[in-house]
Amino acid sequence: MTYKPLLRQLFSLPDQPQGYEEAEIATAEARLGCRLPAVLRDYYRTMGRFEALNTAFNRLLPPEKLYLSDSGMLVFYTENQDVVIWGIDHEDFGKPDPAVYGSYDADREEWLLDADTMEHFLWSMAYVQAGMGGLAHLAFAEGLTEATLLQLENDWTEVKGITHQYYRFFLQNNTAIALVPTNDKGAPLCVYLASNDGELHRQLLKSIPLNWDTSL
Repeated sequence: MTYKPLLRQLFSLPDQPQGYEEAEIATAEARLGCRLPAVLRDYYRTMGRFEALNTAFNRLLPPEKLYLSDSGMLVFYTENQDVVIWGIDHEDFGKPDPAVYGSYDADREEWLLDADTMEHFLWSMAYVQAGMGGLAHLAFAEGLTEATLLQLENDWTEVKGITHQYYRFFLQNNTAIALVPTNDKGAPLCVYLASNDGELHRQLLKSIPLNWDTSL
């Protein structure tokens, strides 16, 4: 899968699997009465237990906590305060790489398309996790100017088209990420900068003229 080598590099993941055992996944499937989509199943087996990747900010549910909503959505991911949950439509259970929907209302009556494929959702959520606590060296800044945003656009690689959430993702040689949340009109709200490379992180902070808070 295309995103795996990128996540392994960004998160400094070991080569050996960091996932759940087949028996754990099969037990969850028997309880739910359905087989997990191939992409999600593979993710659980290879990367599902790596905490920095899956629980630093939002949370991948462990197999034993997967559940079906009243509307038939297979819920597998939750926002850090449980305000938002993400799931797969029951009509898509047989697809290997289905779309992912998010529910943002307390009554869970409305589900909005979040990512066109499971791979894109896992990819984008990993970048959110990286920028908001998953990597060793973190920084936050407000007051992102047009000039600074242009600097990111020119000097970094932007990853587009992997989510319908209000985020922009900028990578530096896939060893650092600048995560830019935006409003519904695309205007930047702030920026998070993160890397597992301390020296690179210090250099990047000096190169981007913002008032950085590194106490995260």
